[in-house]
Amino acid sequence: MKHVTVFTDYYPEPNKEFFIDTERPYLAGAFDSVTYAPEHVTIGENHWTRKAKIVLAGMQSMDFLTRPTIQNLVYMGKVAAIRRWVDRQKPKGLLYSYWFKAAATAIAGHHPCIARAHNDDLYEEQHPSGRIPMRRETLTGLDFVYPCSLHGSNYLVKKFPSFAHKIKTARLGVNRLPVRVPWTPEKAVRIISCCGLEPYKCPLMLIDVVREVAKYASVRWVHVGDGSMHNAFWKAAHLLPDVVRYRLWGTIPNREVHELYANNSFDVFLLTSEWEGLPVAIMEALAYGVPVVCRDAGGCREAVANGGGFCFGQEAAAVVLATGVMAAVKMGNEMSNTAEAAWSSDFQADINLRNFAREVRAI
Repeated sequence: MKHVTVFTDYYPEPNKEFFIDTERPYLAGAFDSVTYAPEHVTIGENHWTRKAKIVLAGMQSMDFLTRPTIQNLVYMGKVAAIRRWVDRQKPKGLLYSYWFKAAATAIAGHHPCIARAHNDDLYEEQHPSGRIPMRRETLTGLDFVYPCSLHGSNYLVKKFPSFAHKIKTARLGVNRLPVRVPWTPEKAVRIISCCGLEPYKCPLMLIDVVREVAKYASVRWVHVGDGSMHNAFWKAAHLLPDVVRYRLWGTIPNREVHELYANNSFDVFLLTSEWEGLPVAIMEALAYGVPVVCRDAGGCREAVANGGGFCFGQEAAAVVLATGVMAAVKMGNEMSNTAEAAWSSDFQADINLRNFAREVRAI
């Protein structure tokens, strides 16, 4: 009997970590049983965790404790709580942390054990202290770490060369709906963006790019996603010129994102992030033949390496990204076909996730 326990932040809560849902049938096909252990289960909400939260909240007002120090304490507290859960439950078989953070540290040493690595759980520069706690201890105890991009693997090997033999690239993937509207030309430039409205996603730059494109043509723009910059984003969008027609969808179920692609024709998927792993949102766009225009963040360049779009420098300005949008529009159906081919060769869930499930079953 082969069993796997998958440690997550939220999944299987509805509309949380939807990309894990894509992987689920492949794990189910490779293992005899699959158990999901989200943080609210492994850490729990008991008397001691409530007390710890109160203490940590009070610490934030202490001048001698910096924010990185508090974050490190929270991290180590999570590790201890998850370890207690593992000791009590004694899960059999493979222990698999979907993220390369506290749960990965907690299961390290409980062989066999693995972790995926993506974005803010991988790139330490995104953290206020410039480091993620207990990295070397985590790598020592894990059998393998699977970054979702070559960029992520190279980053980890460069920082921890002695663990290179444990680091393997394992891209995610997406499936698509069986029927979709083919690309058709139109006078307006049709742009879609899909990301959280958080500072590292640089969402206000999306609006700047749309404004630049509007100097050359009328624009129809759809955005999916919400977040902490909601008010600033909506306010800036309202100032776009009249030649721009836009719709801001906010957060919607992933199934509806796929239906949006399947039932509409778009010229470009636009992403302006300064930090990424290898975004599932890019894979979804490519799956429906939508070319990508993005900045060189994390593994984004890999997504368009086979001609599925244009990737500019990490600090590229809106006017530069706008030239990429117009170039993609000019190439029309040829660019759409190339984008779809990039998904078919590199990001099909039925290939990537099936192969991953088979590999980790053998550990």
